[in-house]
Amino acid sequence: RDKVLKLLVELLGSSSKDVVVSMLRLTHLLMLKYEWRVSFATEGGVKAILSCMQEFSGVAHVQQLALATLKVITGASKHDLRSVGSSPPLSESGTQMMLEIFASIGSATPEGSKGLLGAIPAAIDLMLNTKGCVPSVRNGLLVIIMLISNHKSLAEQLVACDVTAVLKKCLTLSRAETMLAIIALNHISMVHKLEKSCEQLDFKDTELQMLVVSLKEMTATKEVIQTLEQLLCDDASQLEEERSQVTHTHACALQVCFSCCRIQVHVLTLGPVFVILNKFLDNYQEDVLPWHESIEPCLSSMTAFVNDREVVQLFIRFLYRLASLNKDYAVVMCRLGTKEALVKALDKHSTNLLLVTELRDLITDCEKYASLYKKMTTSVLAGCIQMVLGQIEEHRRSHQPINIPFFDVFLRNLCQGSSVELKEDKCWEKVEVSSNHHRANKLTDKNPKTYWESNGCTGSHFINIFMHKGVIIRQLAILVASEDSSYMPARILVLGGDEPTNINTELNTVNVPPSASRVVLLENMTRFWSIIQIRVKRCQQGGIDTRVHGFEVLGPKPTFWPVFKEQLCCRTYLFYSTKAHTWCQEVIEDKTQLLQLFNKLNSALRHEQMFADRFLPDAEAAEALGRTCWEALITPIVHSITLSESSACSPLSWLLSEYLDNSEAPRRCKSRATIFNSRVRRLTHLLVHVDTSRVDGEELKPPVKSSESITKPKVKSSSSIAGIALCWQAVVQRQVKKFLESSCTLPDFVERYRRLYLQLKNAMEELFGQQTAFVLALRHGFSSALLQLSILRAMHVSERFAQYIDQMIQAGGAASGSVETLERLQQFLEPMLFLSGLELASTFEHFYRYYLGDRLLAQGNVWLENAVVDQIGSCFPSRFPQQMLKNLSESAELQQEFHLYRLQQLDRNLQEQDQEWAESEEEAEVQVLVLSPRCWAVSSLCYLDEPAKHFPAELCTYLNQFTQFYTHSHHSKPRRLQWTWLGHAELQFGRWTLHVSTLQMFVLLQFNSEQEVGVEALLQVTGLSAAVLLHALLPLINEGGPLTCSHPDDPIQGVLRLNEQVASRSHDGDPASVRLLPKQTYLNVDEDAAGTLERKRNYIYCLIVHIMKQEKEMHIDNLVFKVLDSCQKQEASRSPGSGRFSCSTSDVLSCIMHVISKGCIRRNDDNPHIVEFVPEDPSTPQKGQAQFSFSRADIRKEADILFSMGRTMTQEEVRQLMQRTVQQVAGTLSLDLDRAEHLLIHCKWNVDLLVQRYTDDPDALIMAAGLKCRNPQTPPSPASTCPVCLSPWSSSMEPVPSLSCMHYCCQSCWQEYLTARIEQNLVMNCNCPITDCQAQPTSQFFLNILTDKDTIAKYENALLRGYVECCSNLTWCTNPQGCDQILCKENTGSMATCSKCCWSSCFSCNFPEAHYPASCSHMSQWMDDGGYYEGMSMEAQSKHLAKLISKRCPSCQAQIEKNEGCLHMTCAKCNHGFCWRCLKPWKPTHKDYYNCSAMVSKAARQEKKFQDYNERCTFHHQAKDFAINLENKVSSINEALQMKSLTFVIDACKVLAQARKVLAYSCVYSYYNQETEKMDVMEQQTEALDLHTNALQILLEETLLQCTDLASCVRLLKPEHLNTGLELIRRIQERLLAILQHSTQVLRVHRLMSSLSFRSKSERASDSGDSDNNNYAGEEGGEEAEDDDDDEYDEEYVPEWHEDYDEDDIDEDDFFSDDDESENLERDFSPFD
Repeated sequence: RDKVLKLLVELLGSSSKDVVVSMLRLTHLLMLKYEWRVSFATEGGVKAILSCMQEFSGVAHVQQLALATLKVITGASKHDLRSVGSSPPLSESGTQMMLEIFASIGSATPEGSKGLLGAIPAAIDLMLNTKGCVPSVRNGLLVIIMLISNHKSLAEQLVACDVTAVLKKCLTLSRAETMLAIIALNHISMVHKLEKSCEQLDFKDTELQMLVVSLKEMTATKEVIQTLEQLLCDDASQLEEERSQVTHTHACALQVCFSCCRIQVHVLTLGPVFVILNKFLDNYQEDVLPWHESIEPCLSSMTAFVNDREVVQLFIRFLYRLASLNKDYAVVMCRLGTKEALVKALDKHSTNLLLVTELRDLITDCEKYASLYKKMTTSVLAGCIQMVLGQIEEHRRSHQPINIPFFDVFLRNLCQGSSVELKEDKCWEKVEVSSNHHRANKLTDKNPKTYWESNGCTGSHFINIFMHKGVIIRQLAILVASEDSSYMPARILVLGGDEPTNINTELNTVNVPPSASRVVLLENMTRFWSIIQIRVKRCQQGGIDTRVHGFEVLGPKPTFWPVFKEQLCCRTYLFYSTKAHTWCQEVIEDKTQLLQLFNKLNSALRHEQMFADRFLPDAEAAEALGRTCWEALITPIVHSITLSESSACSPLSWLLSEYLDNSEAPRRCKSRATIFNSRVRRLTHLLVHVDTSRVDGEELKPPVKSSESITKPKVKSSSSIAGIALCWQAVVQRQVKKFLESSCTLPDFVERYRRLYLQLKNAMEELFGQQTAFVLALRHGFSSALLQLSILRAMHVSERFAQYIDQMIQAGGAASGSVETLERLQQFLEPMLFLSGLELASTFEHFYRYYLGDRLLAQGNVWLENAVVDQIGSCFPSRFPQQMLKNLSESAELQQEFHLYRLQQLDRNLQEQDQEWAESEEEAEVQVLVLSPRCWAVSSLCYLDEPAKHFPAELCTYLNQFTQFYTHSHHSKPRRLQWTWLGHAELQFGRWTLHVSTLQMFVLLQFNSEQEVGVEALLQVTGLSAAVLLHALLPLINEGGPLTCSHPDDPIQGVLRLNEQVASRSHDGDPASVRLLPKQTYLNVDEDAAGTLERKRNYIYCLIVHIMKQEKEMHIDNLVFKVLDSCQKQEASRSPGSGRFSCSTSDVLSCIMHVISKGCIRRNDDNPHIVEFVPEDPSTPQKGQAQFSFSRADIRKEADILFSMGRTMTQEEVRQLMQRTVQQVAGTLSLDLDRAEHLLIHCKWNVDLLVQRYTDDPDALIMAAGLKCRNPQTPPSPASTCPVCLSPWSSSMEPVPSLSCMHYCCQSCWQEYLTARIEQNLVMNCNCPITDCQAQPTSQFFLNILTDKDTIAKYENALLRGYVECCSNLTWCTNPQGCDQILCKENTGSMATCSKCCWSSCFSCNFPEAHYPASCSHMSQWMDDGGYYEGMSMEAQSKHLAKLISKRCPSCQAQIEKNEGCLHMTCAKCNHGFCWRCLKPWKPTHKDYYNCSAMVSKAARQEKKFQDYNERCTFHHQAKDFAINLENKVSSINEALQMKSLTFVIDACKVLAQARKVLAYSCVYSYYNQETEKMDVMEQQTEALDLHTNALQILLEETLLQCTDLASCVRLLKPEHLNTGLELIRRIQERLLAILQHSTQVLRVHRLMSSLSFRSKSERASDSGDSDNNNYAGEEGGEEAEDDDDDEYDEEYVPEWHEDYDEDDIDEDDFFSDDDESENLERDFSPFD
């Protein structure tokens, strides 16, 4: 736009007439189509048009186009009396800016010249003299009126340009143009008082009517009224006919009356007004003039001048005369409140008013008629509305046209009027003020000289306006006065609320200029607020109290529409809700009816659309009807077809699944599948066309630290699109899960995975378009399916993903790489982003960085690697690949620095030596890569201790020089280089160039001096393992290789020799390049990993118990280090051929928590960091645990739910788990399933307790469980009766099952009894109904007796609830919005996060959410102390707020609130001065107003600490809403976004919300652990986390809140923003991990950070032992810091706390030093064991 406007302005200054004409036409069209007028004017467009008008002043065509363009630009069409012109008017601010632009152009004119503004009158004059240009004259007159109507300076400038003479010439034209000219002349003479133009006019027969009409366009000033009085009341005979026509014309009379009644000037001006009104009354004829419409303006004016007796008397005379003429007017006066206005006048002026009593009596006599009129109109209106509604409903049923006469007219009148405005006290009910309540009436007395003055401290002054129900404010303004000086408001905050205790929604903030008199606070609100609060935050010149002279409220005029709208919407909703319910029942009975749903919905909606087009021209009415129809139809239908009560899929899920199945079939035009899919697409397009949730118009704002208000938790409204998106997510999850189960082991698994993603993505776009909600649903569906994978399968999948990317990069980066390969890689990278935030991402990163290291060291395409890592960067939680690429670039810079260093050394040596140097042999080209061990996975098997032993002296000299340079030149702390065999070399072999690894180079160089070399000798010299050496030798000894081996089958025993044939070919042949690098070796994740995992876990368990038996009690950190030390020693003593596994801090901590949960050790109550050994005790825990099997047999099965990485289980999965437990117990104890289940319920599902008690005494256990009785009853005899209902037993009756006691009850009594027990939730304690009988029914007995399906389902749900409650490692998701998922407790901690709703729950207490790192006891105490927490009730919030900002006066105990200001408080009740902080008397000890110098008691200090921690906790909880709201707004974007940016924003929001929650509960932890030894570390960690969290939030605010279009902000995210954000996310996650470890609590940061249990990290380590077998195929180099042996543990467990962080170097990799934060956890693996 800006470029187009600048080009237009430039071309308008062209000297070519044709160019100017074309540009004027183009400008006219563009200004009509786009709202660019103000921007065009500010760019100099107006000046350019005026300049070209002045330059081509004699060209009529240019002047015509220029005047038409100026009319559009200025919005002058609104002044056209014939509504000529199609351009919309400018806004108020736009009009003001446009006038100022014209005024600035005119003010730049030198004195004595006409300037550019003179071109407009000149153009009008030219058009007057040009034939056929009358429309152009009208355009020019409209522009003139627009410029002079509201701007005196412009009027003066145009008068100076002789515009008056031009306007007088226009009086000879037709009526329309003459009227416009008169309006302009009246503005000049009467409004601005510049010339007496009208007095010089020779009025003809139409000019009086023109003056009357002109009142519509100009302000009724004193001069206008006097002129009108003169023309109407003059006895000149030549105007009698015109006066009679004006006074008898309905429109003219109404215009004059309203203009006269609206005027509010000096009292002397009202005389002519009433002369005019009485002149009209002199010619009164019944039902000719609308006098009833003039009564309300008169009453308003009389109320405004109620203090002036003469003015009030004039109004009373006029109203009395009007009421005397016709009693109908008296009735109208009665209804409009004239009697109350007369009472006010009498109160002011006593009995000095004439005719007031007579007028009051007239009105009193008509009160009964007014009441009757009101009842009649109400009854008639109600009857008409019911008739209309009946006709509309009949029209819906029969689809027959409505043929009632004037039906459309009546309906239009019912719906119109919503745009008519209503003023002042009609909009509000009452007004409340903060102080001086007795002067609140000064705000509403409409007297600008009176005012309300506040009394209080700065910022505490407010005015509460209670609005009438349903009144939406069009404009709210306050009246102020500049003469108030320091009492005048300077900054005003406008708030909205629904109740007096909850006015906290900020609507606007206004800065008041010192010269203002009327300040507009609100305009064009879109919703109704019950209470509007005007809060004066600051006064001019630093004043304390404020003065407000009044306020004005402009709202919609109440019409019949609200009543009719309510009735219409209710009837419509009821009608279509019934239809929707019927259709839903049809769909439930037959899913195929979904295909017919589109036609039904489309028919109903089209019918309503046609009805609205014909009968509801008002947009508001049509929109209300449309929304009602949509909500009545779509919402219940979507709810019905997306939810399923049974385990089967919902109808919509079935339909979408069928669509996906049919989409794979060949497409034929009229095939059955094509028709089916077409119907599905039409239905989904209709369902997602409009979202039924309410539009959230609240602006997204960053959090602000404040204790003044606590917002209510926002409940997200139900949405049809959200329901459909969840259904689509479930369909995607099933499709992906089914695919993973069937295709995971196939060789082309990843390629099939890519095609599946493309299929689902295409189907999503076909069904729903590219809405963000469905893109996220697609992502969540894939993520949920991947979360359900078993540990072993997840590792296998992630390895295959990394392997596929490696193959594609190698194929695409090769010289023969095709565009198709790169395109397939690009298609696969998009679904890879679904790993972001999952635990699977850590495993994927583990494999990816191994393969990336091999590619980079083998001189791969760095640009391609950068592109891939940039695309899927969010899939690397530790950001190792990014750091590896950065390490390469830093290494290249270091190499260049070393090159310059060597040149400087050479120059210095040459300068010192005078003699010439002897020529030396050519040096080999050497490059050194310095690799950081923190991100490069380098195995200790690849280390090279002394290069001088293995390489030539020339090479070693270079390496030694580099070592000295690196050690002493670039680091404040000396570092040692650990050389490795990882490297790449080029050797000259005859005329061939061999590309080999460093190890291969060493082997080949041996043949420069030896004829043959033994492999065993190489093993001894290098110290490498046989597998590593063989992997390097195989390419050399293969066919065509440079070497041969004497024992090809067993190279270890062989001898290497040169291949003579190959050597001769290399000498005689052409130059060639031969690659002999070892082939890429991919990792193999097999089932042996499960056995390694089991052995590792059991070993650590035994080690922990063994250490605790010896120590009895120790700190948990010491225990961790002791276990790690023992593992290290055990690892060092292992033989080379035995299996190995690594052990990390997280693994040990995970096992410690598991041992604690088993009851072997416990935590000290006083100090939870101390663990104690628990001696063996025969008693067992009260609760059992859900049994998860780790046997290899189970792994081979498809029981993936037992290894769910998300640890979020559905009810069906938990039922399967419960059944498996029953089967295991039944098999172990040789019991039937029914009895085994009952015994488990009796033992609270504690398998260990059941087995122990059953083994000790099975009969006692069975009798205690009610399965056996001591003295069972005999079977019922023929004479037996039911002891409950006394009905006799008959042999013909069906046999009734009985319990072990053999008591008889009839079938119906058993059903009623069991049903009642189920309803009362007493299933677990259900005994025989006979008194004192302890027999209990089993599950099979329940199922045999009960017949009702709903009751059986309730029973099964009760069993499930009991199982979850009895298992200490299971809990229901505690999301207050409702969630049916069950969480499984991880080995560490007592918290888990639901993968469905992302809500964190605590296993150990009933707190609404997980509260890591605060303990359950701390949270309980925090709640008792009145601290803030998420989900607190409104009552608790009120108490919390009172505690934050209120205290009691030490003298009189009066409650005092303080929200800002100094510490010096003065009680308003007893005038006692005291210090707010210490509550001691202010004098004489206190001097500083903001710091308390008095000695504060320990209790006061503790209270101050509590308030500080409480405020911080409150802020973090409220700041979390920013991230949640931002995520919701991004999810609701109805546009296609790049998956990379979308993934980043969603992940950043989740991390931000999680960090805020941890920071909030860290305040609780810190408050109750202030004196503990760990607080220093915790405070440092919390501060660092707070710093990174704020940095991430600032990044999101600066990138996403700069404009209102959130989609554009997301789309325009720059790569540096993404990289910075991902780095911040990584740092936040590391801080969360550090806080977790140091608080000995666990919170699984679901989808945000890698799991801390050994299941994710150590399992990955043990299963990927082969991951180092290909890491010796690259260039030289490897860096390892000089650390003690114990640093292996420090680098994992103790992060570097004290770092200096600067936002400017956020991208620098200095967060952890390489020597302290090495994460090369797998370097001790032997990949060839």
